[in-house]
Amino acid sequence: MFTPPLPVFAGLRPDAPWMASFQAALTALQPFDPATLGEALGKSLDLWAQGSAALKADARLPNQERYCIRQSFLWQIYATIDARGLGAEAERKIYNRARDVIDETPRGARPTDLGFIEGENLIRNTLQHLQQVHAFYRQTTAATTGDGDLESITVAQAATLPALPGFSQPFLCTVVLNTAMDPTQARHFWEQFKALNTQVRLVTLGNDELARQAAEMADPIFFAPGGAQNPGRCLWVQTQAIQPDVRQWLQSQGYNQAAEACCIFIKATGQLSSVLKKSDIIDETAILDEFLNAI
Repeated sequence: MFTPPLPVFAGLRPDAPWMASFQAALTALQPFDPATLGEALGKSLDLWAQGSAALKADARLPNQERYCIRQSFLWQIYATIDARGLGAEAERKIYNRARDVIDETPRGARPTDLGFIEGENLIRNTLQHLQQVHAFYRQTTAATTGDGDLESITVAQAATLPALPGFSQPFLCTVVLNTAMDPTQARHFWEQFKALNTQVRLVTLGNDELARQAAEMADPIFFAPGGAQNPGRCLWVQTQAIQPDVRQWLQSQGYNQAAEACCIFIKATGQLSSVLKKSDIIDETAILDEFLNAI
């Protein structure tokens, strides 16, 4: 991504002034309302710009990391909108901001793979670059060991957020991330759920009647599948706040209809097994079949 040697990245510090602005940029899109998308996007990008300005003043971060943070949050803003099927409404503005980041970054600190800024499909290729930067930054900082005020946000959250519960009432093995849950806590639970690589898992997306029925049918199947099979775990993601995270994970697994997903079956190894779309027949037979296929 960058010319070696790569400087040490500090990670996302929750106490940093720029972090509050970047998080507010994502919060500005919630609750998501297509009717006011233009206004919400404008506010979100204004807050992103505030975070960028504050980030520039933080001398503890190398220019390469500043680049990653700015582009990563741009990607998250776009992904939040694109997950609702309205990415085309935002892509031009996101593209313009991304090009500004490239131009404002010293040449020696820019990524080495910027050939996409010339030629055809500039917007699409730039959006793909943002996604790559986001994945690169998360991977790079995942191994960051905290040192005083430079600990990564992952380390900081682990000390303050609760562990993933075993279930939510009235379910047997399903944890519900409801619409009132703090987005940071919901995202924390999602990351913990992904890490349960000893069990087959199901993620149900949505807060509508279809999602409710799917969650209620799946819970007893995953809790007591019968025979010699091990029980599984379920996560019902009602909140819109982290559905873009789940859909982005789906896309990283090679599934290209993430916006249509209702039931996501994950193997014990952590790899995607299958997806039931909203348009599919979702009944006990379908859920049991996909559960068995995931084992």
